[in-house]
Amino acid sequence: MTIKQTLVLLVLCILTGTGAYARNFEKGDVVISAAGIVSPLGLTSDWGEFYIQDQTQDIQHDAKLGKPGFGGELQAVYFFHPRFAAGISASDQHFAKDRASGWEVNVGTHQKNLMLGGQIFINPESEYKVYLPFSAGWNRSRVSVDFGGTQHFKYTGFAYRAGIGVMHVYGRHWALGLEARYNGNQFHDSHYIASNGNRIHLRHKMNFVSGVLRLNYIL
Repeated sequence: MTIKQTLVLLVLCILTGTGAYARNFEKGDVVISAAGIVSPLGLTSDWGEFYIQDQTQDIQHDAKLGKPGFGGELQAVYFFHPRFAAGISASDQHFAKDRASGWEVNVGTHQKNLMLGGQIFINPESEYKVYLPFSAGWNRSRVSVDFGGTQHFKYTGFAYRAGIGVMHVYGRHWALGLEARYNGNQFHDSHYIASNGNRIHLRHKMNFVSGVLRLNYIL
């Protein structure tokens, strides 16, 4: 079975409720999870993707982070109440190089996050549990731009995420979830290009939307 077929099967399980088990979360539950992330991009700079600016010539164009991103995430949360859980997550995502708009140069991005966050459950006793995931923390991004040779821009700073998800429990310990979320990331870096002496600046954020497929294990 291919990865694509496996993902389709997992999504169908969530939608059909195959193997569902009537279990509600309780105070004191601990849930650890692994997730796959897909980020299609396309927000444009007005909504969050960054600008590449030649400060020497005062020229600026918007740019994508690269090709659609793929990555993974690990998360652990503790239920303080059947409607609320909080914990920590770490993620890693790669956007392969693609032709950016404006400058017509190749751009690729690698991003790591470490965050604290929570989940607010709207209907904790329902078969399909709808929840609002949110988090904030540390982001480390590296952008490679083929601008007079490959140039590397780096930034470490504040990041946040917020979205909506739906979860279905399977058996005593397993649950699957789907999430859609908005990712907010600050980004500032600049340096001189050796080939022409111009100062290139990347700013001021790199925001995007992601889809998340999460496999949860309830301790």
